[in-house]
Order: sequence, then structure tokens, then C-alpha cells
Amino acid sequence: MAGMFDDYEYDILPTLLEDEENVSLADILALRDECLSEQELWAICRETCMALRSIEMSDLFQTLCITPETLAFNAAGNVCFMDILDDNPEGIYIPPEYDKTGNTFKAHLYSLGATLWAAAHYVIEPEVE
Repeated sequence: MAGMFDDYEYDILPTLLEDEENVSLADILALRDECLSEQELWAICRETCMALRSIEMSDLFQTLCITPETLAFNAAGNVCFMDILDDNPEGIYIPPEYDKTGNTFKAHLYSLGATLWAAAHYVIEPEVE
């Protein structure tokens, strides 16, 4: 493992505060002030798919819509999901077949793809004075 990431440049983000358990992808993008690299996107894709399999039988699986606000990382760096009940996700994250099929693994993959696309194309909007 030593030397595996020697060619990979990255910026260390600030640590979580004691009262913060998870940090969302949206927060990370805002802190970095730039989009994610291809390597980071693939890593998030893999880890998110594994996390989805682990919650497949839970209530969260049925209510979750993966967005940059709900895809999160815990203090150990593992992918987790934030259940934002009072938030209606943007239409870009909702699969076309959702009204017919509800939340399925394929529906979550659609939402994950839209989330990764947003992370790959993330840009900070210039501040208007």
C-alpha cells in the first residue's frame, strides 16, 4: 500500500467538529471550491453502491433520494446517507420511472449518477455584489 497514492495530489479538508457526525457531498464541494476528480468520482460510486446494498432492507432505502445534500461521509470517511425528510429533491435526481416503480436499486443508481455528474461539473457561482 505504501506509495499507492504518491502520484495523487489532494487537499486536506478541515476536520469535523465534535457535534458534527456527517458531512455532505455538497458541503465538501463548497469547501473545496472545485469539482471532484475522476478518481474521486469512481471511489464515491463504488462506496455508495456498497452502502446502498447494506441498507437495501431498511426504511431509509425506501425514502432516500441520493443528492449532493443526502450523500454524506461519517467521521471515519465511510459513505452514509442523510435522511432529509422535509426536503424535496430537484427533478434531476428523480428517475423518470419513479412514479411507477418507486425506490429500487436502479432508481438509486440513477440518482447517484446525477449526483456524481453534479460533482464532476461543480463550479462556484461568482458572488453578485
